[in-house]
Amino acid sequence: MIIELVRFYTDGSCTAGALYCQDKQLCYVLEDRMRNKKINDITAIPIGEYPITLHTAGGFHERYKKKYPEHKGMLLLNNIPNFKWVLIHIGNTIDDTSGCLLVGNELRLGEKTNCRVVHSTVAYRAIYPHLAAAAASEEGLTIKVINGCPFDFGGIPAAA
Repeated sequence: MIIELVRFYTDGSCTAGALYCQDKQLCYVLEDRMRNKKINDITAIPIGEYPITLHTAGGFHERYKKKYPEHKGMLLLNNIPNFKWVLIHIGNTIDDTSGCLLVGNELRLGEKTNCRVVHSTVAYRAIYPHLAAAAASEEGLTIKVINGCPFDFGGIPAAA
């Protein structure tokens, strides 16, 4: 299965987009990687296609396993240039985005550090079973990262 991360907004504090599967929006996302300071278009995930696997080690996995009985492993994006790891998980502010894609049902874009996703846990619980099953299947799960905007966001600047 292939999901798409369509990046449609970027400024000095956040890179935002949405996840799609078969042209259906799954949720909104904020993205970044481990860094001392976010550098737009450098700390965002490079355009490309990356396999997603279930990662069953580490603190995030252990916390999620306790919190969500259906948890089978963290959704881990693999083989991303210059990244140690990128996880898909919950959170709601730019400060939570180190090394991850934060998911949410609503996106709020604001000045500098006010970019956030809302209803993150609800979004994660909705998409997780399908993505985890695909990642564990013989077909596997791939994420395709692109810049663009498949529809009009009413004046939100597109990603470069």
